This record gives sequence, structure tokens and C-alpha cells, in this order.
Amino acid sequence: MAVTGVEVRRTGWDVILGILLVVAGIVVLGDVALASKISVLFLGWMAILVGVVLFVSAWAHRGTPTFWFGVVGGPLVAMFGVGLVKNPLVGLAAITLLAGCIYLGVGIVRVVAAFAFGRPLWPLLFSGVVTLALALLVLIGWPESALWLVGVLVGVHAIVDGLALAVVGRARPMIAAPTG
Repeated sequence: MAVTGVEVRRTGWDVILGILLVVAGIVVLGDVALASKISVLFLGWMAILVGVVLFVSAWAHRGTPTFWFGVVGGPLVAMFGVGLVKNPLVGLAAITLLAGCIYLGVGIVRVVAAFAFGRPLWPLLFSGVVTLALALLVLIGWPESALWLVGVLVGVHAIVDGLALAVVGRARPMIAAPTG
């Protein structure tokens, strides 16, 4: 079977999953501080799991350059996860500060890029200004913004993805019909 392209189609399961995601997003937005803490704990446990898997799988790649990546990187990723699990509020503050800095950088780049072609590209300029406003909101309110940022991002993302899934569906590979 050969994949000939991608088609976007919606099934009943897409609609059901999309509605569940919207409901989950609304629940998350109901208590963003709790959702933020749970998100950091989830990230911490996933980092621990990934670190252990990297370290253990490195031994299957002895003698290759990836061996040292797993032997050194695995424990470092796991220790990062342990740090998040042991003190999720500090991890949350660090993640929020990083997110604010990323928003700031992306906003500046978008505003500059909007004027790069001699005349402003209004959608890019609008996106850059909104991103800069988000950056300032997060950074000026830091560390208190750590209590709501991750939860709001997770909740809004779940709602937007749920709506998109319920309305549009998912991209699926198109399989060529067998010949002969």
C-alpha cells in the first residue's frame, strides 16, 4: 500500500473527542493554579521516565555516538524531572519565566519581520504586538503569573484543539487502491 497524499476528514469519533477536549479545557480553566501544578508534575514524571529510558536504551547502543548521549543525558533529564516533582512551584516559576522570555523574543521578531518588506504585513504585526503584550503580562507579573500561565495555556489549547478537531477533523494518509 502506497501513501499518495493526505486528506482531512471528520468522523464521529473526531467530534466526540473534540467535544471532550473542549469540556476538559473548560474544566482546566476553572482552576488554572491546580492545572498548572498538575501540568508541572506530569512534565516531571515524564522527564523521569524519559531519562530512565534514555539511560537504559543507551546500553543497547554501546560503541556508537548515541551511547554517551543516553548515558549522560538520561540521568540529567531524570534529575530535571525529580526537581520538578520535588518542588513543582519552583519548576512552575522557572517554566513561566522561560515562557515569558520566549514570548518577548517571538514578539520582537514578528514586529521586525512585519516591516521587513517595506510595507507592514498587518497580520504579522498584529501577532507580534499581541505576543509582546502577553510577554509583558507574564514578565511584569512574575512570579505570581506562574500560578495561572501554564493552566491558562493548557486550557485554551485544549479548547482550540477540541474545536478544530470537532469542526475540521484530522489529517489522514490517503492510501492508493491496490492495482491488478
